[in-house]
Amino acid sequence: MSPELAADILRFALTTGAMVMAPILLTGLTVGISVGALQAATQVNEPTLTFLPKVIAVGVVAGITLPWGVQKFIGMFEVVINNIANLGAG
Repeated sequence: MSPELAADILRFALTTGAMVMAPILLTGLTVGISVGALQAATQVNEPTLTFLPKVIAVGVVAGITLPWGVQKFIGMFEVVINNIANLGAG
């Protein structure tokens, strides 16, 4: 297996994973910062008010982006499986 091919497959897998997870992580970040700013402005420090909106928002975004993410991962696995023959070549 050539190091270039292994690096390309690893880079493709990491890029695909980051692309699929980005909407979910950015939603959690945005909601967390917004709720934190609201709590700082109102001086209400209730842990439930931080946790529950993030869980709901992340769940909604994950549900919406799930079909797209599954398609991306299937495409990535197809590329990896098609390149398995090249991995064994010296």
